[in-house]
Amino acid sequence: LFGMMFGDLGHGVVLFLLGLFLRTFSGRPGLRRIGALLLPVGLSSMVFGVLYGSFFGYEDIIPALWFHPMDAIDRLLLYAIAIGAGVIVVGILANIGAKLLQARLGELLRERFGILGLWFYLSGLLSLGLSRGFSVLNLVLILAPLFLMTAGKLIWELRHRGDEGSRVLVFFISAVDLFETLIVYFSNTLSFIRVAAFALNHVALSLAIFQVADMLRSLPGSGIIYGLLVAGGNLLILVLEGGIVAIQVLRLEFYEFFSKFFEAEGVPFRPFRLLIQRGKEVSHA
Repeated sequence: LFGMMFGDLGHGVVLFLLGLFLRTFSGRPGLRRIGALLLPVGLSSMVFGVLYGSFFGYEDIIPALWFHPMDAIDRLLLYAIAIGAGVIVVGILANIGAKLLQARLGELLRERFGILGLWFYLSGLLSLGLSRGFSVLNLVLILAPLFLMTAGKLIWELRHRGDEGSRVLVFFISAVDLFETLIVYFSNTLSFIRVAAFALNHVALSLAIFQVADMLRSLPGSGIIYGLLVAGGNLLILVLEGGIVAIQVLRLEFYEFFSKFFEAEGVPFRPFRLLIQRGKEVSHA
């Protein structure tokens, strides 16, 4: 995702080399971890830079193996949504796998990110992608899992809430939950449009820098001014936009991916450790 939003061969090389330097020569563990993070980030940016044909913002130095983002905005938006849908499906599958391992089979038929939720989402995607309109069969395939999921949750809630007053609340909550399910799937999918938006933003910032630099070519010492502006602009893109894109990647991974299966409960993870005491290694599990 980072590379698709920040696709530039030159910028990727800078990030990769910076990560390699921090990982190899830094004596601080924190900087070494940052270096380890910059290595795959830079590599991803390099790969998409080659695909986009972009090198420090220039799009006429290397050929685009895929396409230039500004020349195929529709395709870029479509690919961003398709990748987002794939991420969401993987998150749902992870949730289904976790519930199966925990033998929580009933939840797979009640919650929105279970088997019925996956059925609903895939049916919606296939209906939009493979057909030009919604046929009766498409509507049945989309509405059936929603009905079964809502009915299953409603029956389960009614069995655990016996008094009359709470039953009205259960029906109301079920209706709200159904509406929320539709909104969550729709908004989570559209959220990945930001991937295409930041890819276009990366190109637009580079174009703006080059236009400002070209406007100053008539001044004395224009060559030096042009070089300083281009270098400073690329540095600004690396620091400012690179940081913003990193935040967007974390946001997409947390809300659109981890939220499908992550639960803040269970057995805490305790990694294997080695404690050094008086020259002896003592292992702790």
